[in-house]
Amino acid sequence: MMIYFKKIEFPYPGKEQTEAALRKAAIKRTTSLDFKSSSTAVGNKKLFMGLDELNDTKFTRIRYFVEGYLPKIIISVPKNDQGKLLKFRLSIVATVVFCLLVLYILTGLVFPNGSSIATEGVTLLAFFILLILLELKLTRSAIDKAIRQFAENNAQ
Repeated sequence: MMIYFKKIEFPYPGKEQTEAALRKAAIKRTTSLDFKSSSTAVGNKKLFMGLDELNDTKFTRIRYFVEGYLPKIIISVPKNDQGKLLKFRLSIVATVVFCLLVLYILTGLVFPNGSSIATEGVTLLAFFILLILLELKLTRSAIDKAIRQFAENNAQ
């Protein structure tokens, strides 16, 4: 079980259309997206990599070389009818980095004369959170682009 940090209602067309748009814009994978490089498919017209699991379908945005330094966000689309929210979480690697930064700050607070360590940790954590917010914005725009492309293809 992973911790989802953001949940949003499905964009305008609804769950079925959003899921269909994401599937159409995704390259199917058979292994976990947490450790899979999402920059392997550069040059494709696909926007996402997808993994079909028992309870949900997961997607992650395909990133270009420079974007590889951004924390990876994984989107979960529930398969049951009760799930009306897209859920966003960090990959396992990004979650570990986040936890290590928090631990670094706590270490600086516990030890005497550790205030400079805590200050460094807060700065690093703030920078990491900014990278997460940037990746979240890029992922949301890729979702919107996939929905637009799907609507245009179905209108023809």
